[in-house]
This record gives sequence, structure tokens and C-alpha cells, in this order.
Amino acid sequence: MAASHTARQRALRELAARHGEEFELLLQVERLKLGLTPERPPRAEHGTRSKYQSGCHCADCRSAEAAYRKERTRLNAARLAADPTLKPHGRLSTYTQWGCRCVYCRRAMRDYQQAAA
Repeated sequence: MAASHTARQRALRELAARHGEEFELLLQVERLKLGLTPERPPRAEHGTRSKYQSGCHCADCRSAEAAYRKERTRLNAARLAADPTLKPHGRLSTYTQWGCRCVYCRRAMRDYQQAAA
């Protein structure tokens, strides 16, 4: 039986070499054939962006999401400063998500705030 198992492993490795990303799917199929359950990723812990995205909005998870968004906006602003043509200006999203503070984007934010008031 060990030889059969070794041969099957060798065949899987050969398939993986030929098909690359499909290897993980092949492994899952083989695990199911053997009666094994698919591996589940560990649950996200509180205070992480993953937990926030899965629906938790406790203070720790909100803080993690805020930190992510702040860093993302900072990185986007740096990219936009290097290449101002990267995103269209005069849009609320360019102001909020890309940190642009040009005249046009500030005007878009002002118009949005006035319409909401």
C-alpha cells in the first residue's frame, strides 16, 4: 500500500509541475477522495481588518480598519503625487481615497458636504 501511496504522490507532483496553480485544487480533490475534510483557514481575531470585513464592528476592529484606510490613503496620495494623471480630479473619491487636495477635489468635497447639509 505504501508503494501505491508513493506513486500517487509522485503523480500529483508531476501534475503540479505541469499545471502550477491547479495543484491546490488537485490536492483538495484527493483529500476528499480519502474522506478528509477540506482545511479551513483559522478564524480572524478581533482587532484585525479581516474580522471587521467579516462583520465585526467592535472598537478594536473599527480601529484596525481605520488604520488600514489611513495607510492606504497615504500610499495612494504618494502615488498620485508622483503621477497626477493617475486618477481623474474633481471627484469625491479622489479626495477621500487618494488624499488629493487640489482645487478641483476640494471643490468636489465641499459640494458633497453642502448637499448633505
